[in-house]
Amino acid sequence: FYDGFLAIIGWMMYFLPFGLLCLFADEIAKVGFEIVWATAKLIIFIYIACIFSLIAYSLMMWFKCVKK
Repeated sequence: FYDGFLAIIGWMMYFLPFGLLCLFADEIAKVGFEIVWATAKLIIFIYIACIFSLIAYSLMMWFKCVKK
């Protein structure tokens, strides 16, 4: 039973990019290319936040280890 569901999910994963592309195309048709710019800004913000967190936590760990 479990293996059957895994097989179905595995096959569905092949069609996932096509479905996401269709959803994104529908949003572009409704809103325009502003949605692409908004999505790009969100992705850039997430990358900047991750890099900032990585640097901040690395510095905290470095200061904590240097004191010992």
